[in-house]
Amino acid sequence: SAQNVEMVVKVLNGCGFNQRYWVFAGGLTNVQVTLTVTDMANGTVKAYTNPLNTAFQPIQDTSAFATCP
Repeated sequence: SAQNVEMVVKVLNGCGFNQRYWVFAGGLTNVQVTLTVTDMANGTVKAYTNPLNTAFQPIQDTSAFATCP
């Protein structure tokens, strides 16, 4: 249901540090989850998957998107 949070996601502008946008996510589950993040500036897509029966591993992708001005 909508009240059952499976994961939280945050996208940050890291352009001042490494000329990239960053993706962070944390899950509260062990079910199969696929997170798809799209860079709306150029259509680049990144997908992150957590397998079934595996504790969600944190995502800390500090090089996700290279679309800084």
